[in-house]
Amino acid sequence: PNGATVPTVDITVKNSGNLTVAVAPSTPATGAVYWGQNGAEFTKIRFTATDEGQYLERVNFYTGDTAANLTANINTLSMTYKNKAGATLTASGNPNTPEGSVSFTFTGDNRPYVPADSSLDVTVKADMKTKAQGATNAVTFSVDFSGNAADDFRSVGESGTVTDGSDGDIVNRAGNAIYVYRVFPKFTNLSASSGGNAIGGNKEVIRFTIEAVGLIDSKLFFDGGTINASGSIFFDTVASGQANANMTLTFIGADDGITYGTDVLGTAQSGTDMVASLSFGTSGTGQDLEISGG
Repeated sequence: PNGATVPTVDITVKNSGNLTVAVAPSTPATGAVYWGQNGAEFTKIRFTATDEGQYLERVNFYTGDTAANLTANINTLSMTYKNKAGATLTASGNPNTPEGSVSFTFTGDNRPYVPADSSLDVTVKADMKTKAQGATNAVTFSVDFSGNAADDFRSVGESGTVTDGSDGDIVNRAGNAIYVYRVFPKFTNLSASSGGNAIGGNKEVIRFTIEAVGLIDSKLFFDGGTINASGSIFFDTVASGQANANMTLTFIGADDGITYGTDVLGTAQSGTDMVASLSFGTSGTGQDLEISGG
């Protein structure tokens, strides 16, 4: 305004905006995947744009762990994102050897878009290799965002300004480690016990399922063998301070009525922690258990 009035609103004009990258809060926690699994989620990466929208034109993923584990087990890596129109799109690529990295490039309307003063989460999933494709068992690795070199990353702001992997805000971001198995057990607690008293006789104290998570050509063994220390499930209980539990635990298949093992709850080991174990096929009373994948 004219006169002596001093303006109270200032507008700063910038040449361009800014882009940062981080692991998204909803990235998968450390867990397990199995041979032949499709769409196994490994990582979520969050891009945040300040002052102007950003188009992603090159995004690279690798592992900071052993690259051979990634290339032996991942057949295809996919990246799911949204473009400026809000459509959800997916791009796929195969890890190269021996680096174990996958680079995605985008053009035109298919480019991932980060709105100004907002963020875009990119989900990275994998189709896992099968036994026939050479998958390896009991290995672990993460899928990470690569941003430590100029040719690892490229984005273009709506002003036309280019940001690449040499920018100080574009740095490597590691996902959580994921374990790869041919098949693995998933335990689900089915108990709804409210406690109570048991004076002699039998009382059900816990009921659970064991699911063999894997393809149907796999088997999960609880057989008391020595390979990978198979054969036992341990139960750590909290008692009311007694030196001895005076309780025998019997493990019965709820579906088949088979007794798979019996154990006496052990003497208190640390304070009030007492341990019993279900050992399969190792004592005269144990029974082997085999569960087919799926």
